[in-house]
Amino acid sequence: MIQQGSKSPEVLQWQKFLVQIGNNIAVDGIFGAGTRQATMNFQKSVGLTADGIVGKNTYTAARQKGYAGDYNA
Repeated sequence: MIQQGSKSPEVLQWQKFLVQIGNNIAVDGIFGAGTRQATMNFQKSVGLTADGIVGKNTYTAARQKGYAGDYNA
């Protein structure tokens, strides 16, 4: 799970996905407010609860949209 405040290669990979689907956010490996908002927008767009946390359901939905990252609880 990644969320606001996380800093990791997984965050970087998630940010790249968010940019690929049309978000204009920094791709720096730091899960800040912009990444959280883009995550919430993605969650809303696929019918998930928009909590801004990238957990199992968000990863599953993202993989259906072409995300190649792995889920790490």
